Amino acid sequence: MALFSASQPSAAAALGLHIVALDSNLQIRWDRRSLAASSSTDGILRVRGAGQSAEEIPLDHQHLLSGVRTVANPSGRVDASLTLNQPPAQPMTEATAFVRSSEPRIQASGDSEEIAKLRADLDAEIEKNRRLQPVVNFLAKQYRELRDSR
Repeated sequence: MALFSASQPSAAAALGLHIVALDSNLQIRWDRRSLAASSSTDGILRVRGAGQSAEEIPLDHQHLLSGVRTVANPSGRVDASLTLNQPPAQPMTEATAFVRSSEPRIQASGDSEEIAKLRADLDAEIEKNRRLQPVVNFLAKQYRELRDSR
């Protein structure tokens, strides 16, 4: 995942943009509770499959707050970017990629234990981020107030 922001790069701006395979479709997901999504007026989701031209999908504020968009699943590599308009600041863009493996993965006997540990670690990180979000929001508000007072 790559984050590009012309306004103010910060953890508060991160969307957590990612792609999940669901049968014959892909879901492009982002953190709908993020400051970036909730403060944006609208956005453009760009999706490009291998060897294809980019599809531009306009998203209004309500779509941004849904946190998900399902698209047809082109085979191979898929690149997606989400650009958010955040007046009066500059637009911000976050991008991600997805590669579908053509060969099924063979599960080793120790994989299930490793997966369980990774899920537990991820759940702990999500909870930590959830607890930190009010602090990040407060600091972002203070920064904006300080910047606007100058």
